[in-house]
Amino acid sequence: MHEFFRPFIVNAYHSPGILDLRFGIFLPPVYQYGRPKLLNFATMGTTLGHELGHEIEAFMEEVENYDNDTCRIYKEKKKCLVEQYSEFQIKKIGKKVKGNQTIHENLADLIGIEITQQIITRFLLRGNFSLPALNFTTEQLLYISLAQMWCSVSSWEKEQLHYELDIHAPSDIRIIGMLRNLREFSNAFNCPRGSRMNPAERCAFRLRS
Repeated sequence: MHEFFRPFIVNAYHSPGILDLRFGIFLPPVYQYGRPKLLNFATMGTTLGHELGHEIEAFMEEVENYDNDTCRIYKEKKKCLVEQYSEFQIKKIGKKVKGNQTIHENLADLIGIEITQQIITRFLLRGNFSLPALNFTTEQLLYISLAQMWCSVSSWEKEQLHYELDIHAPSDIRIIGMLRNLREFSNAFNCPRGSRMNPAERCAFRLRS
């Protein structure tokens, strides 16, 4: 059975005007009943934001040749992402990510996490939140929860097939790419300026309402 017809798969799909969530999205690690809402929103919000990112990207692709600042910035950031991801090394197979092949998913990832960050900052980051025995700030727990969703183990063969055919970057590179382009992440963990997770040049869109 094709995975599109498997309701319990952990996945979501986008088509113009439609957001299709499989039932598995509402199970761990994306969503867990009883888990603090901040942590659930980090994972669920970014998943939904990613699909909304595809909608935004589809619109921008239609108008990107217009002569205005928004279209110019969009094209610059898109080029920035292609170049940045093309430098990421897939250690297991010794090859670099295909930036052009994965650009649409990388764009959606980045737009999605920026949407999530705005909502969390505006509505959920009020007061301090902590978990017993964990010496992390509220913001740090937010990003740790998000990163855990992308934990995976792959064989050499699977990584090689993924490299050749998949339009997504490997899971570890996806989360690194999202967070290194998010200023709030580097602030939360005090990443030194110019370090891997706080680069001098970011590809962030800095979406604002």
